[in-house]
Order: sequence, then C-alpha cells, then structure tokens
Amino acid sequence: MSSLATPHGRLSAPNAATYLVYALFAVIIASRWPDVLALLRLWSGNHGFSHGYLALPLLAWLIWDARDQLMVEPRTPLVLACAALLALGVVWAMAFVASIESLRELLMPICAALAVLGIFGPRTLRTLAFPLAWLYTCLPLPLWTLLPGPLQSITATVSGAVVGLLGIPVYMHGANLTVPVGSFEVADGCSGTNFFIVAVAISTLYGHLLRLPAWSRAVLLGIAVLLAMIANWLRVIIIVIAAVLTNMQSSLVHDHYRFGWMLFAGTIVILLLVAQRWFAPLGVPMPQTLAVGPRGAPRVPAGRLAAVLGAALAGPAWGYGALSAQVHSLPTVPAWHWPTIEGWQPTAVPATAWRPNMPGAAQESRAAYDGPAGLVVVHTSAYTTQRAGAKLIGYDNVLAGGPGWNEMAGATVIMQSGPAQEIAAQSPDGERWRVRYWYEIGGRRTAKALDVKRWQAATLWRGAAVSRLVAVATPCTGTCDDVLSAARLEQIGVAVGTRR
Repeated sequence: MSSLATPHGRLSAPNAATYLVYALFAVIIASRWPDVLALLRLWSGNHGFSHGYLALPLLAWLIWDARDQLMVEPRTPLVLACAALLALGVVWAMAFVASIESLRELLMPICAALAVLGIFGPRTLRTLAFPLAWLYTCLPLPLWTLLPGPLQSITATVSGAVVGLLGIPVYMHGANLTVPVGSFEVADGCSGTNFFIVAVAISTLYGHLLRLPAWSRAVLLGIAVLLAMIANWLRVIIIVIAAVLTNMQSSLVHDHYRFGWMLFAGTIVILLLVAQRWFAPLGVPMPQTLAVGPRGAPRVPAGRLAAVLGAALAGPAWGYGALSAQVHSLPTVPAWHWPTIEGWQPTAVPATAWRPNMPGAAQESRAAYDGPAGLVVVHTSAYTTQRAGAKLIGYDNVLAGGPGWNEMAGATVIMQSGPAQEIAAQSPDGERWRVRYWYEIGGRRTAKALDVKRWQAATLWRGAAVSRLVAVATPCTGTCDDVLSAARLEQIGVAVGTRR
C-alpha cells in the first residue's frame, strides 16, 4: 500500500476518517429532523420519489465503498466553509419559520458538502461529491416540477400518432386523445415524470458503481431517460388499444398505474443488461489509496471541528428558537371584527356555501351578508405559526373548497382596497361560486403566495405575526364573469378589506 506524504507530515487513517464522516452526517441530519420527516412524507406520497427510502442506506454504503479515499488534509478552506454554512443557516432558519420545506430539503446536501470541505478538505469532498449529489434524485428539485408539462405533451403526441398509424381513428386536442369509444386525458400523473426521475436515479448510480468516464455516464443517462419515456408511451398506447377492443371494459382503462410500473421495470432490466454488456468494460479502476496511517482517530484540530459544527448548527438552533418564541408570543389570534355595511344585512351562512379547506387553522370565522344584489359569504382562516400540515400556503390547502369541489378558473384583480386573487369554484351539486381572496400578514396585504412566504420568513427578525386568508364569495352562473357578481364582491370585499 502506498503512502502520501506532505510537507506537514503523513495524513490520517482512512478508516478513522470514515467514521468521522458518518458522525458528521449524522449530526447534520439529526439537527434538521423536521426536514427528514417532510422527506418521509414525500417518499411515501409520491411514487416518483419512493426510492428515497434507500437514500440513507445507499449514502452509508457509498461512503464505506470510498473509505480508502477519505482523508483529513492538513489545511482546508475553513473560513470559506464556515461563512457559507452560516449564510445557509440563516436561509434555513427563515425557511423554517415560514415552513418552506422544499427549500430546507435542498439545503441539506449542500450543508453536508460544506462541512466536509471545512473539516476534511477538497479531496474528500470530491470523493463524496457523487453520493451527496445523488441525493437530489430523491429531493423535490425545481427541475422535476418543470417536467410534467413537456413530457405530457410529448406523450400525447407520440401516443396519438402511433394509435392513428394502427388504424384507429383518433382526434388529438392538447393532452386529450379521443377515439370512437371515448376520450383519454394524458394528465400530469400520466406524463411519465415518475419514471423519468427513477430512471435518472438508477442510471447515474449504476454509472458511478461501474466507474464510468463522464461521457459514458451521459450516454447511459440518455438511454435510461429514453427507455423511461418509451415505457410511458407504451402504457398509453396499450391502454387506448385495450379500450377500443373491449369497448372501455378492460381493467387497464381504470387501473393502469401498476401496469405502467411493470412496463418501466422491463425497460430497467434492458438498461442494466445494456450497461453490463457495453458500458462495464469502459469502467476505470479505483484510484490508489490516498492516505495511510495508524488506525486511531483522525487528527482533526479541535478548533476546526468546533468551528464547522458551530456554523452548521447555528441556523437550526436559531430557527427552533425563533419558532418557539413565536409560539409563546402569540398564544391566541386577535378577534376578527365584522364591519357594518350599509344596505346589507347579516344573515346565516348557508350550509351549502363555498368554504375553503384550510387544515390546522388557529381560528376560522365566517359570516354572510344579504342585500338587494344577492348573497355574499366572507371567510377568514388565521395561523399564528407555520408548520407542516398547518400553514397559510400549503399543499393540503384547497381554496376551491372541500371534497367534490372543483376550481374552474383563476385571475388577479385589483380592488379599491388592494390586490386580490379570483377563482370560480363548482360544488358537487353543480352550484358555482365566484371567490375573491387575499392574504394578510402582520397587517400587510398581498395577493401573491411568494410575498406571503417572504413576509413570513422575515418574522425571524421581526417577531410573530398572524397570517390570515380573507375571502369573499358569491353564487354565480355560467363562467362567473358577470358584472353583478363582480359588483357584489367589490362592495363587500372593500368593506372587509378596509375594516379597522
């Protein structure tokens, strides 16, 4: 076994450095346990990320596989690493009080990489670059949210063209395919995004395990993505053919999700066979051991270790402390005062009236006004803190209403009292409601979800602030763009928006 000498002496033992890497990553993960819980919810609720359950075991194994390449360098860019960790810690704390889970999740591998850079140095960071980068195939990258639209369009176009070539009359309109027995919509869930993400995860991991050069990994990735798209095209084509042959009675028409994953599994087998046959011989051998030494603890200066750990943990500590302070400073929501509106009389809220689904709200208030122009319902949902499952802007919140309600359209409008968003919602019984809503955070009003998150993040410095949804709704007909319903919402909305 060769040794690596430096002007500062022999470097530390690889096995001891490996254990320190494990301990470092364990501390970073544990300090961000809310992010881990959020990722577990993502992995269990989205099949495109279900391979995320393998993330930590694979990370541990990849670190062990590279154990002879891990080392503690005599000098590291300690100041740079700590400064970056502190800056990202501030971002994490702001995202924590605003409950922006996706941003916090994306920061975790970056913080781990910076900690490695500060404690071990750039050589070990290069060794661990792939294991840390691979984690992003399990995280909600913004890239993944851009895929459904293009993949949906390509799937509809290719599937429609193939079905037509097979002699089946087909009419294509956007993402809809109409054949003699019925219509099919290539929805977001049928775009093949899940297959795409898993194909990226498998192909990049396999290329790393085969020690392929960069160009070979890129080719393997391209093949994997193409096979994933072909599997999804085949799913749609076979479902349409089955529907035509059975007059929509085939079980595939109603339960095609499992069938799609079976097709995808077949393409993955093909990918692995191709990789083993054509790409494996291109792999390069593992580089020689970089460091040797006694099998004791790695010689990391105590000051270096303390500085990096302090910088890595400062952000979470600040975030937890700020949220705890907010919880104690706003134990209750200030009472909501309903304004008296000339020409309108308070009335009981109909049981069938529109109502948004805002889980976890600390306070909800509803009122109705009746006047010559018609009925208007006012709704408010208030939150004192932001956390998973109980926040003003969240995936579980549905402004169109509860189960069975559907959103028809949306637009931004400007009222005399300020900006607002507008949607049309349809009840399970077919009744339509026109809804205008806005957000109020600490006395400020906005119609933009991004402003809400920015202002909530600013409470890290400014202190607790009540976050509230305020909405006015009225029954309407047709497309809900009539002048009368707009006038009702404007009059009541202005009165509610300018209340004191």
